[in-house]
Amino acid sequence: MPPMTKTRPIKIDYSASDFLGGTILLDAWEELAFRRICDLIYVTRDNLPDDNKLGQLTKVGRRWTKIRARLIELEKIDVINGKISQPRCRRELQDAEARIYNAKRAGMASGKKRKQLKDNITDLTGVSPHVATEHPTPEATTHQPSPIKERKKPPAPNGAGPPTIDVPPIPNFLRRTKEPKNASTGTKKRKTGLAPDWGPNAQHFVLGSELGFDEGQVYSQADQYRDHAGMHGRTLVDWDKGFNNWLRKAAEFAGRGPSSAGSGQAGSGGRGDTGVVAALRELKDRREAL
Repeated sequence: MPPMTKTRPIKIDYSASDFLGGTILLDAWEELAFRRICDLIYVTRDNLPDDNKLGQLTKVGRRWTKIRARLIELEKIDVINGKISQPRCRRELQDAEARIYNAKRAGMASGKKRKQLKDNITDLTGVSPHVATEHPTPEATTHQPSPIKERKKPPAPNGAGPPTIDVPPIPNFLRRTKEPKNASTGTKKRKTGLAPDWGPNAQHFVLGSELGFDEGQVYSQADQYRDHAGMHGRTLVDWDKGFNNWLRKAAEFAGRGPSSAGSGQAGSGGRGDTGVVAALRELKDRREAL
């Protein structure tokens, strides 16, 4: 066993399972007193006097006399030479003292090795490693590996700069497509719902006439278009162009085609242009003639 150190142990191994198993037969007051007794033994390094002050130190007061007898009966504590002790506490204190003693011995041995190494360097070079010298002595000069030389790049012929690399252009199918922008504001158009006051315009009647629809049928298709959009909650960027597509699909479904130019009748419906449709057709023909 190493000699007792002057420094109190700073670390004691504690096993919760061992303590719970060893105190299972103790009541609350007895367990409190036993826990405090163990801590006091560690603090005093197994030098805890057996006197009346323990009632106050263990926080059990006048119960201490009865609890002391109970702990001795269960062989939880010992009274040796007027001192209260405990076998497990004595063993843990010895282990802690051994750890401190071994740590000090290891530190002293490491210090001796470092000092011996410095002394050997001084004997070989004649210069203390703590003394700075402007020019090291030949004996102190150790072989240093030669620095790695950087390879110089050959100069470009005729003083030309670095060669240029021809980068092929990016194919159109790899370019990012931009969303359509509003011509007035320059911002991207967003999909919106159909406005409550939306209705077919002049271009729709002209297209309807070419597809074989009269004025009433264009209005009927507009009602179906509006109901379909509201029923499905559709959103579009351009609802007018969407209706153009709707009319074409409706004509394909009905087996119709564009009306013959100058015939005055629808292609397969057998209906002539009347009212607004006739006026719009005449206006369109005049613009094309110009």
